[in-house]
Amino acid sequence: MSAGPPKLPSHYRVQRLKYNSYIKGRVGWQNLRSEEFTQEGPYLVTGMHFKEGRVSWDDCYHVTPERYAVDSDIHVSVGDVLMTKDGSIGKLAYIDSLPGSACLNSHVLVLRPLKNLYVGRFLYYVLQSPAFATFILEEQSGTTFYGLTQESVQNFPAFFPEGIDEQRQIASFLDKATAKMDDLIAKKECLLNQLEEYRFSLVVTSVTKGIPNLPTLWKHARLGRVLRLQRGFDITEASHATGSFPVISSGGFSGSTDRPMVKGPGVVVGRKGTLGTVHYVETDYWPHDTTLFVQDFRGSLPRFVYYFLRHLRLESYDVGAANPTLNRNHVHPLQVRWPDSQSQLEIARHLDQAM
Repeated sequence: MSAGPPKLPSHYRVQRLKYNSYIKGRVGWQNLRSEEFTQEGPYLVTGMHFKEGRVSWDDCYHVTPERYAVDSDIHVSVGDVLMTKDGSIGKLAYIDSLPGSACLNSHVLVLRPLKNLYVGRFLYYVLQSPAFATFILEEQSGTTFYGLTQESVQNFPAFFPEGIDEQRQIASFLDKATAKMDDLIAKKECLLNQLEEYRFSLVVTSVTKGIPNLPTLWKHARLGRVLRLQRGFDITEASHATGSFPVISSGGFSGSTDRPMVKGPGVVVGRKGTLGTVHYVETDYWPHDTTLFVQDFRGSLPRFVYYFLRHLRLESYDVGAANPTLNRNHVHPLQVRWPDSQSQLEIARHLDQAM
């Protein structure tokens, strides 16, 4: 049973999209092949070109004018709403401008008001509502690849204020409000990036030059002389069940086990997947096959080793072709400057307090 609209003001009307909208998608592939894509000509829009509610035209494919002319039903106009119907279902883009002629690739629908019955930008926001999200969950079909049919989208009970001017005002208000939120998010992300850079520079300075007023004895050595990395262990589903000991994969904590493989405290580095990430583990643990772990600290302080490996940015030592991979044999020969034991303790304490 399809989801109904939310509780609405009395002057709103509810109407299925098939009664007020032009809705079309490419019928099959129409024998369009990737070899036919061109460097110029009409734009060919796919869902992967949707970015932040708009089409990234610079990333789009192109087709010949002859290919563009094959199906006028899927030509794109200013004011249209585009929606993915397969894969990432319900991803949206609003067409506020066109750099040239454009048409749709498969998996994308164009929605356009009939006879100016509503404002396209208002529909763009309606399709971001919880009501439409619920509708998608109820209507999507498929076993391994979910999708929405054009018919099911046509049956969505959309809701609009009766007045076109009110729709424009609401859409304009939401445009300004979301732009303000996007600006705040961007500023916050910038501050977080600056903080992360500061923390990284603090780690680099501390582990390579020491901390102020701390006499430090340094030695030069290959990394493999001061610690030894070893590949982690594959784990069965039975072992990767319940327990009090963490399983650490390249991305961090990934479950528990009742049978740890390594005594803690430990330091684990992402070997595959999330490459070069460094994790500190207080307890006994199981390092996953996607990681390298410090098998022998050779008298060094684990907490200092954690910070030191962070500053190396080990992701830059990727040796994988298709799949990123960190090889310990490429890390062990690195020349490093290594502090004495007491300085390791003081540096680790200093960074713990500062971080």
